[in-house]
Amino acid sequence: MKMKRFDRDCQSGFSLVEAMIVLVIVGIVCAIAAAQFESASDSFRTQNV
Repeated sequence: MKMKRFDRDCQSGFSLVEAMIVLVIVGIVCAIAAAQFESASDSFRTQNV
């Protein structure tokens, strides 16, 4: 009994949907990080005044 081998040509790389999902997740993480950084810098300014 032979096992079925996948053709590398149709399995290589990322699909457009996968790339878009990764970009959305990276954007959400960056937005959260930017908000946390802004909050931390504001609290640092008020402590040094």
